Amino acid sequence: MKIGDIGGNLNLSAATSQLSTVRRLIGLPDMPAIATAATIAAKLQGLAKIDAAGGVRGERLSMLSLGLFLFGIDTIAYQEFIRRSDWRHAANERLGARAAFQFLGPGAETITLPGLLMPELTGPNTSLAQIRAMAETGDAYPMVQSDGTIVGNYIIQAVDERRSTFLPGGGARRVEFAIDLTRAGD
Repeated sequence: MKIGDIGGNLNLSAATSQLSTVRRLIGLPDMPAIATAATIAAKLQGLAKIDAAGGVRGERLSMLSLGLFLFGIDTIAYQEFIRRSDWRHAANERLGARAAFQFLGPGAETITLPGLLMPELTGPNTSLAQIRAMAETGDAYPMVQSDGTIVGNYIIQAVDERRSTFLPGGGARRVEFAIDLTRAGD
């Protein structure tokens, strides 16, 4: 089965019935995903375009997946994975003594993925636009590392983009980005 066969005449029932095949083709583990039909349809259409253009030969190696979006060399490759975990403690003030603390449980967990794109070398890249479109849905997406470890469900909190070193036509030679993710409640 070719990826283009899935993305051709796309409808929701076809996308749902062939989701496990798509997951296998793009290297995602079989697990329930939190994604909208529009997100799945956009990913399938993007995969169909890759297939129609000659595709990626062999196995696609991804660094990380967020929903159906794969971070990798053919999309966007982050240069660092910064993870911060917080725990909540309430302070109870006491007269004549230090405050007493009570553990309230886990706090916010955030991940920042900074990276660099060089469109002059790699060609135009629409992956940041895809990430922004995912953020606009407000959905939480499952994050899975390349070894199959499920990190949790994350919302896209912010996307920073800095373009510099411009070509005569206005295109940027250098695009720095950072994607901020926050873990959604269980």
